[in-house]
Amino acid sequence: MDAHRQWLIDKYGSVCAYCGADDPQPQKACILPISRGVRYTLSNVVPACRSCNASNCNVEATTW
Repeated sequence: MDAHRQWLIDKYGSVCAYCGADDPQPQKACILPISRGVRYTLSNVVPACRSCNASNCNVEATTW
């Protein structure tokens, strides 16, 4: 497990930030999409299940 994913689990647990599902291996999801010029930083990521991370595409978390 990479350090960023472990940091997310330590901070948020293994719960998807979008749907609340428990996921033992959450993915790193950007709150503000990198495609819109935002940098990939620890303050811009939350844990997400595979389904939610794939479905929000380039939409900001607050809009999606």
